[in-house]
Amino acid sequence: MGFRPLAAVILTIVCPALHAQTAAAINGAVVDPSGAPVADAVLHTTDTRTLDERFSNSDSDGRYLIPGLVPGNYRIEVAAPGFRPVRQDGLELSAGYTARVDFRLVIGTTQETIEVRAVTPLLSASPSDWGGVLRADALQSLPLNGRDSWDLMTQQPGVVAPANANRTSLSYGTGARVAINGLRPKQNSFRLDGVQVNDGTGNAPASAAGRSLGLEGIAEIAVITSPFSAEYAHAAGGVIAAVTRSGANRWHGSAYEFLRNNKLDAKNFFDALDAPTPPFRRNQFGGLVSGPIKQNRLFFVLNYEALRESRARTATSTSPPPRAG
Repeated sequence: MGFRPLAAVILTIVCPALHAQTAAAINGAVVDPSGAPVADAVLHTTDTRTLDERFSNSDSDGRYLIPGLVPGNYRIEVAAPGFRPVRQDGLELSAGYTARVDFRLVIGTTQETIEVRAVTPLLSASPSDWGGVLRADALQSLPLNGRDSWDLMTQQPGVVAPANANRTSLSYGTGARVAINGLRPKQNSFRLDGVQVNDGTGNAPASAAGRSLGLEGIAEIAVITSPFSAEYAHAAGGVIAAVTRSGANRWHGSAYEFLRNNKLDAKNFFDALDAPTPPFRRNQFGGLVSGPIKQNRLFFVLNYEALRESRARTATSTSPPPRAG
């Protein structure tokens, strides 16, 4: 029987944008009613959670690019002399996603504003968008034994766990291993907020207990399958990018505990009928608090998660009876 305590504390203070490899972007074109480009149109982008603002301008061809955006929900306002301002709400961006949003301005006064609701395109031609995204609601609601933040990768198309996925050693590592598009598990890149976090074997990071805690502090996990653009280096199979949660102008807190007890388990097939169920105790608990340090400017997230586990395993040995001699 073993006792393996494990704890994870994640403190995130968010002020600047994330690294480019987990940030989102918006691009598109601004045109007039005839389809001619509108140069020097001012695009005002606002993160609706933190009210972080970005300003950019369209070029001489009416094109624009707003890179380095933290995944979240955005509002875009476009203004140009002689045209009515246009405001587009509800643009949801995920890690590494590049959304194309085109604007057709209408001639009119600046006192009148046109409001439209953003619709994320169903198809994207950007290589960084190939794959899938697991958002916070899916991470919290899908059944996950042990709450390892990397275990849900196999929910995405083209991602499978190899036959020896549960094998652990110094050469195989202790974290989760997946094959993406048929390539070796060691050819993947695991990133946390843009920083590569592969373990020494090239697989997913994990503790000696084989777990990677802190799921409550993860906002989403994006699985980007190959082929992808050159910005995602050190990988051939796929890129698994996790983005940590950030605070906002409103305070948020949660407490949680997940337990497993042998009293709720069925007896193992190899256990003797008159023997008790082997002991198994697992308590996984923690809490998260987030909020503003300075309104609209600086935010924090503090997440604590701990794992306490005590378990036994049935081992049966058979020896010949005395009469066999």
